[in-house]
Amino acid sequence: MKSKIVVTAASLMLFVNFQASGESLQDKDTAKLITPTLWARHIPGATNDGTLNDGMLACNLTNVGNKVRTVQVRIITDGVVLLDSGEITVAPQHTANYYVDGVENGAPMYCEFTVEGSKNDYRGAAKLFHYPNSSDFAVIGAE
Repeated sequence: MKSKIVVTAASLMLFVNFQASGESLQDKDTAKLITPTLWARHIPGATNDGTLNDGMLACNLTNVGNKVRTVQVRIITDGVVLLDSGEITVAPQHTANYYVDGVENGAPMYCEFTVEGSKNDYRGAAKLFHYPNSSDFAVIGAE
């Protein structure tokens, strides 16, 4: 009888563990980090020669914790989601990087990060840069 209880308990623990591995962010303890807005402008006729460069917005989220975590990155303007990464995993000391073209005539854009666990395990930022050959020229952190 005792061995049946042990086998049943072990089976139950394996089942619970299996169920937990299929959880989505909606089922986990999550937090949100959001950046202030940046004005990203697409310039019609932008060229690669440096005389007229397109404005781009990037959202970077770094996992500074010590576990692989599930996150979601979204780029938003005026209530419209321009990019949604869906649920992705980010290894410790690695960064998820997503970017979009600016909006024609410009618009306020921001990054929204939904993260598994504590905000303290992440560093998020919105960055403006010129496409194609430019480094970031404006960076703001997420809170």
